[in-house]
Parts: sequence; structure tokens; C-alpha cells
Amino acid sequence: MKSVGLALGGGGVRGVAHIAYIKALEDLGIRPSVISGTSSGAIAGALYAGGLTPDEMLSRIEALISSFRKPKIRSLLRDRQMGWAAAAAWHSLNELLPKERFEELDIPLKVIATNFHTLKERVFESGELLPAVMASVALPGVFGPQRVDGEYYVDGGATNIVPFDVIRDSCDVLIAIDVSLVRPFPNMAPTRRNARQATWAATHEAYIQQKLKTCTVEIFERPNLPPVASMEFYKYRMIYDQALSYLPDFIDKVKKLI
Repeated sequence: MKSVGLALGGGGVRGVAHIAYIKALEDLGIRPSVISGTSSGAIAGALYAGGLTPDEMLSRIEALISSFRKPKIRSLLRDRQMGWAAAAAWHSLNELLPKERFEELDIPLKVIATNFHTLKERVFESGELLPAVMASVALPGVFGPQRVDGEYYVDGGATNIVPFDVIRDSCDVLIAIDVSLVRPFPNMAPTRRNARQATWAATHEAYIQQKLKTCTVEIFERPNLPPVASMEFYKYRMIYDQALSYLPDFIDKVKKLI
């Protein structure tokens, strides 16, 4: 059987959609030989590479999210400059992740973060898992830069929102899942918040299209997920259910290649 690489992109709570795609692969009897992940994709990748089944992944995330309340999320955002957000995220991820080190994972994993000073992408693939994942999810404006190995890092999405290129040479069939809001929304109101989102999306879209010119991806999935904010965790079920509706077409594509 051909080896499969799975690249999981960032997108906040929309990363729950990755679990649906992983479950589809499992149902086909396909297990990736290598995984890469950015931000929420790094979390999903770490959970699956750590030995959890898709059902166990969803159960853990549901338990974590159910402990949140909207007022608590708002408090987290208000108190972010005090470092409370990062401390809370560190504690939550520490409980969520099934393994402590990359070397303990069942599947090789590459986690993407962005060096705060050099503005360069870094690929973490060895050592402690939690600091690498924290660096990858360090969304500016929510979490401060995270220190790893004496260097500071921010959200991996700043340099590689869907990190398919870093595993291209490690697999026969490359599957990339993009759960970001990189798509036009003709009916979106021209507000200040939406203007930031549109600018961010346009930048990432240009970067992804440029990468696709030089890196072949056999299956590039971009489910049309609801345009929820990255930290609207309480909408996770809506995201997951919407992702399920795209699986029949995805499964057909996979069957044709493998």
C-alpha cells in the first residue's frame, strides 16, 4: 500500500474538523505514515499520533470545551496581557496530550511554529511535545510568544498555515486539510473585525497558491466550514457536523488514489 502523509492546517476551533477526516481514513483502514500540523492542526496531529482514536480525540476535546463557559472565554481574552491565557492553555494542553515527547509518538509528527525574532518557520519533530504545540498555537493577541530552547515563537500559521510541504518527501500520497477561513465571503459585513479577517485570509491564500505551484498535493481538502471565530469553542459541534458532510467526496478521492 502507498504511504500516506497527512498535513493538518490551523484554524482555531475549526481544527475539530480534522477529527472527521482522520476518522474517514481510519474507516478505510488507512493510517498515515507521517503527520504535520500547524496550530489547531498541531493539536489534532499530536492527539492522533499519540495513539488516540478519532472517537477518543473528540471525547477529550468535548470534555475540555464543555468545561469552558463563554464568560470564561471572554475573561481569558481580557486577561491575556497578564499571561493567564497562556498558563491556562498550557495546563489544558498538558491534560489533553497523551504523550510527553515526540519520540514516544506512534506516528512521526512535525509541528510548525514561527520564530518571533527571525520571522522564520521552525519545524519541531523531536524533544518535548507540549512546548512545541504551545509555540504552534501562540496566536498573537491571545497568547504571548512562547519560549522554546532559548528562542521565542508565535503561531505557526504566520509562516505555514497548511504545512504540506514539510512532509512531501516522506510519503507517496499527500493529503492536506485546510480549515482556515481562506475563502471569499461575499455577504460578509465590512466591519473592522472582518477587514482583519479578510486581509489575513488573502495573505494566506496567496501563500498557499504559491506553494502549490512547487509542491504536489494529491488531495487538498478545503471544507466550507462556518465562518466562526477561532476561539468560539462552544461552536465545535457545528464545525464537526459540517465537516462530516464533506466526507463522502473525500472518501471517493482517497479510494481512487490508494
